[in-house]
Amino acid sequence: MGQADALSPVLIGFIVSTALYGVTLGQTVYYYLSFPKDDRTTKCLVAMFFLMDTVHEVMVAHSQWWYLVTGCNGDVYACSFVDWSTMFQACPTLLIGFTGQWFYISKVWHFKQYKTSLVLATMSIFSLVTGIVYIATCWHSQLKIIGSGYSLCHDSGGISGPVWFSLSGASSVLVDSGIAVSMCYKLYKMTGGKLSSITRNITKYFLASGILLVIVTAVMFVTIWALPHTVAWLGIYIVSARVYPNSILAMLNNRVVLRSGTSAVVLL
Repeated sequence: MGQADALSPVLIGFIVSTALYGVTLGQTVYYYLSFPKDDRTTKCLVAMFFLMDTVHEVMVAHSQWWYLVTGCNGDVYACSFVDWSTMFQACPTLLIGFTGQWFYISKVWHFKQYKTSLVLATMSIFSLVTGIVYIATCWHSQLKIIGSGYSLCHDSGGISGPVWFSLSGASSVLVDSGIAVSMCYKLYKMTGGKLSSITRNITKYFLASGILLVIVTAVMFVTIWALPHTVAWLGIYIVSARVYPNSILAMLNNRVVLRSGTSAVVLL
């Protein structure tokens, strides 16, 4: 299998990710134009998401340029290894996911679900830590990405890369599921089982966003084990970085719709 063929899943992920980055950019501009009176904390949160999303996009673009355009500057040996941008694009992805989860966890805390919030926060920290360990493990191992029979950091000695990746992914799935379930349950309980149009809109949003986050993370979780000798999972991982920013920006930009009794569609 040639280099271009081996990296085709990553290229597809980059194309989809770039399209979603455009959505992030549009939603960010819309937010600042539509909600100039929001508090400084929310504005900083949006700015942070956009900054991390931009850093991630630049890293992924550099990776594609390095492998597929310049051909690693003609160095065949260098093309056999993971470059820095491919490795460390996981850093903004982890920060985006961690911040996004804590944003939603703060909403759970606001509803006075303190024990649930603490459990979710602990699991979110665990997901971040295991993700960082995964990056460190891969960087230390420097396994070949092409022609070696291994995917990125597939076997690094001791606890292998996929184990750390799976621990991070599994805990992230549990956090996202817990957030969606706890928010929907609290909204249902607050209304005594009789959902108003406003509460119904908010409940639908949390369910839709929670399910989307769980599906994306679960697909990554399965792919790395189902296709251990490919980098197919990396294409999905690249796209996953766009889910949280667009999910949260959609909620912020659609607050009027979520609080109204209309049946307008909430864009995720």
